[in-house]
Amino acid sequence: MYPYELSIYIRATDFNRTIISAMSNFIGMYYNRPQSELDKDYPGDPWPKKFISVPVHTVNRFTDHVSTMSDFGHIQDNLHSRLVLLLTAISLVVPAMGDPNTYCPRQLALMDLAIKSPEVRKLEEKNKAFLEKVSKICGMKIGLMSLVMPVDSWYIEVSDDLS
Repeated sequence: MYPYELSIYIRATDFNRTIISAMSNFIGMYYNRPQSELDKDYPGDPWPKKFISVPVHTVNRFTDHVSTMSDFGHIQDNLHSRLVLLLTAISLVVPAMGDPNTYCPRQLALMDLAIKSPEVRKLEEKNKAFLEKVSKICGMKIGLMSLVMPVDSWYIEVSDDLS
């Protein structure tokens, strides 16, 4: 028998919306179970009848290797669309990054290998004109590995209606 077979471990990113979402999903799945016992599985009053709370675990966002910021679906502009497509292509070659701000020595070593790979160099050469255009707009040199910087800025501008 697996030692944690009877345990439930819920992992969420350290944002209120994901914590509340995880809790509400488990309320929907485990609320009002007939086999639960008062004052053993759940407290008496004023707790909802037969509701057994399941803890939701989080990890500090600076060490979170699971979460990612990838919600670019609402961006319609051609430049933005091209950036998203290029970032998607990079993600097929570069190791999965999760939260790009997370410090991870192994991730840095893998990124270094990926940057030097023939696939990434070919992708960068293929998109040279586009990257030069983005560099001109940004006022600084932007390569494939720094492409996330303007995308993050544009994402915030679009989502906060600042553009």
